[in-house]
Amino acid sequence: MKYYRVKYVIPLSLTLFSVIISFGHTETSPSKSISKPAYFIGGNFLYNRRDGAYVFETFNKQQNIVLPKLSLFGVNMGKRYYTTPWLRFQLDILFNFGRSIEDTLYYGAYFARKYSYKNFDFLVDMHLVRPISGTLDLFVLSGGGLTYFHLEEQTMRPDDPKEEISISDYKGADIKRWSPCVQFGAGLDITPVKSMGFCFTYSYRIWKPVELIDARDMPLEGIEYRERFFSHVFQVKFLFNLTPE
Repeated sequence: MKYYRVKYVIPLSLTLFSVIISFGHTETSPSKSISKPAYFIGGNFLYNRRDGAYVFETFNKQQNIVLPKLSLFGVNMGKRYYTTPWLRFQLDILFNFGRSIEDTLYYGAYFARKYSYKNFDFLVDMHLVRPISGTLDLFVLSGGGLTYFHLEEQTMRPDDPKEEISISDYKGADIKRWSPCVQFGAGLDITPVKSMGFCFTYSYRIWKPVELIDARDMPLEGIEYRERFFSHVFQVKFLFNLTPE
């Protein structure tokens, strides 16, 4: 557990550090005088490492399991708010989706489970910007927000994943929950003209979108199951202004 606490402290510390130094900076240009694109749309790719665990609270024990990696794809949109040329905040809304097929042992027989993932992210990031030239800016970011996560499960035949089967005493999971997340990363902006450009961003995200009571592999009372995601997030954004300058 200490490992995860350290992981969460890093981005939160970076955010706090950014806030502290921003109040002490002498340059306070108003955001409306900064000639940079304020809006963006783009695409996402998330490569997720999943750490699963069964939690036996009665015995104060936890059984960790190895899970396959998961790829998610999606789109994003949002707006940037400049306070100074070197400090800005970004509101980012993302939609991602993906699927995975896994095997499980159930009452001595193997079945395939097909998972469908969807999530909406509402994120606020702080960017520290380093202008390199008139058309190129580098930045580091830290922040986080909330994710609305939806996981649907289907039980399939292992020799034919397209054919769904029914198990009398087990219904596929259907999880809908809100999960906080934190992230930190870096990126660059290329703005060949004042009113439009492109942004390339990498960030590392930590979140826990899966938490349920699982009775899939045992005819006993349910066991709490959790998954933490450690995600490499790649984004490409098209930057623009609503009105030309």
